[in-house]
Amino acid sequence: MPDSHHSRLDFATLQRASIPNDALACSPDVCLQAEPSRHAIVLPANSTTVGEALRRVEPSAEIWTEPSGEVRAHYVAVTPLLRFKDDVDILIRPSGAQQSIVAIYSRSRVGYSDLGTNARRIDSLERRLRTELAANSAG
Repeated sequence: MPDSHHSRLDFATLQRASIPNDALACSPDVCLQAEPSRHAIVLPANSTTVGEALRRVEPSAEIWTEPSGEVRAHYVAVTPLLRFKDDVDILIRPSGAQQSIVAIYSRSRVGYSDLGTNARRIDSLERRLRTELAANSAG
């Protein structure tokens, strides 16, 4: 379960910021009210396996499993140069026996524009998860 410092993000009722300092990877059946900036990520592994891969690529992430089998996560990313803190929430939803749909909402806490940082963070996380899943399925 999430700690008391972070309330659980509800992707179904999510409202995006009105300023360009966030990025959302999601599907219409998960994010019912928000327009995503890109499609959700489809990974060839069950939600538990994807959650374990996430734990390896983002060790600071707080990860928990819902009774529904969905895996949720939250972590704070810190930008390298100016040390800005950005919040990242992740929903890993089972989609069949060996597939998961991953929604990610990354947003800056301060500033008007993130200059594409949050979108790049989502792209990077997808690459790292795919690499981690491939490495573990090969081994």
